[in-house]
Amino acid sequence: MLSWSRRHQLAYASGVAAVIALPFVWWGILWYLTIPETCTDGNQNQDEQGVDCGGSCPLACAFEVAPYTLQWTRAVRVAPGRYHVVAYFENSNRARYARDIPYEITLYDKDNQIIAKRRGSFVLTPQPIVVVLHTNIDTGKSVAARAVFTYVRPERWYQYFNEYLLPEVSGEIIATNSLRPRAEAILENPHPDPLTSITAVGLVYDAGGNLVGASQTQVDRLEPRERKRIVFTWPTAWEGQGVRLEVVVSRPSLFIPLAHIAPSGRQ
Repeated sequence: MLSWSRRHQLAYASGVAAVIALPFVWWGILWYLTIPETCTDGNQNQDEQGVDCGGSCPLACAFEVAPYTLQWTRAVRVAPGRYHVVAYFENSNRARYARDIPYEITLYDKDNQIIAKRRGSFVLTPQPIVVVLHTNIDTGKSVAARAVFTYVRPERWYQYFNEYLLPEVSGEIIATNSLRPRAEAILENPHPDPLTSITAVGLVYDAGGNLVGASQTQVDRLEPRERKRIVFTWPTAWEGQGVRLEVVVSRPSLFIPLAHIAPSGRQ
């Protein structure tokens, strides 16, 4: 049993230790309470709609992502033994996008034998129609009968805080009855700011709505109110009579790499 003096010494020592430790305890509490809230802290805070997503954070929450669908995939011959493949998406997302989405294209002949495979990645830009065009797939002497486009559904979606501006398309024409066909359209920038890094994909259909031609061109810059004629060309005739041109414009380079910051400045 401890003596009275020993108990007194222990009580005194405990009191001194508590007095010394108290500032550190308060400092720890204050530090914890003043940790800055970020979009990568593993907690739902700020104006986030989920953990580190939504609100003013770069990442979109999974439940915010609207439907998107691969409508069709087609292979079109551009020369003997050489094909372009088109994957055509309908997309309901207007302020969210996904990037670095891996895909694989498989071409089959009429006997359902694989004659070519290619891989790549694409950006699902925030617009109603998204076209993935993979060009110049070599099949040697084999003839492609169908194409299959498979992709990994993106787990990460990002928010786009700026207005996604695109040029307007008009004046679509097709030069028919040509061994080296061409199609033309006019791009116009109706916005007060320049548009840069524009990708235009031209899709040519026959009277039955079948894709007979696909081509792509780039426009580096369109000044405000500027109109520019774009031309799509092919080295050989289409396998069908082209009667309608659809031009899908996009600006995928805006999203590679991710360079958008939330309005508040938080990363």
